[in-house]
Amino acid sequence: SPDSSRSQRARGGGDGRETASDSDSPQASPSGASSPDLAKRRWVPKLKTDQEERKYLELLSKWKRAEAEQEYHARKVQERVQLDKFNRDDRFSRLINKVCNAGSTSHQTAREIQEGLARERQRSQTLHAAWEEHVVHELSMQLHRHMNPSDRSEMQRSTGVKRVDFTLPTEVFRLNASHLDDPLKKDLVESAKEKAFHQAATHILAGSRSAPDLRHNDSSVSPKARTKEMLHPTGWAQKDIQDTMMGRFAQVCEHGPGFRRDRRAGADAFLPDESDGVRCAGTRKDRFSGHHDKGILCGDKARQGMAAEHQ
Repeated sequence: SPDSSRSQRARGGGDGRETASDSDSPQASPSGASSPDLAKRRWVPKLKTDQEERKYLELLSKWKRAEAEQEYHARKVQERVQLDKFNRDDRFSRLINKVCNAGSTSHQTAREIQEGLARERQRSQTLHAAWEEHVVHELSMQLHRHMNPSDRSEMQRSTGVKRVDFTLPTEVFRLNASHLDDPLKKDLVESAKEKAFHQAATHILAGSRSAPDLRHNDSSVSPKARTKEMLHPTGWAQKDIQDTMMGRFAQVCEHGPGFRRDRRAGADAFLPDESDGVRCAGTRKDRFSGHHDKGILCGDKARQGMAAEHQ
């Protein structure tokens, strides 16, 4: 009978329910792993009509297809991850072998770079040590003598010589460092000496035999640094900069013809707008141009004057 066939297809038990397999459970893991909760047999609702049964079978089929597709994609992802890992390891091994090979160009280049960096670091350390010895130490001693003056009577008793030392009231203590002893300025000093010798030799060969320029003080071999006159930072406001020769004047000269003016000027700058097709009022009749003449507003008449047309 229809009732018996529906009951058999519904797999109904004595209480109208029956358990389903773990693989048919929508909550099963895609990878097939089962937990104690997933291992429990699921209850299937009792299906009363054919329509409910078809709906259940349709949903079960869709779920199985989705589950299979999800497992397929998960497997593909795992395979891709393993392949990428293998490719990275293989590329890293090839790079290591290529760089670490003693006969390769990369190894030689890396070695030369390391040696160059080591030489530069050693040179910097040597210069810093020489600078501390000849400059910093000397400045420190000057500060020490200024802050801790020695006892004059004790010095006279120990040396047996009496010396006189005095300072003016307006004299200000300053640290003095000779640039001749500065290792960082060694190249500059040598260049200045060569230039001074070349100038003196040229002067002697040109005519003078006394060579007064050769008698110079070694402390002034290296000339003082000079810079061009600059605007003080407190005058960097827009108004102060524009007032200088490097302001508005320089900008206009650089732009050339057609620069934007702060005030309206130029040819036909004050002509009324007639782009809408309506003529403006207040025009006059001229014997040369006829009606609708705007007079001095046309062209450069305002700047050159009316007589410029008859020159």
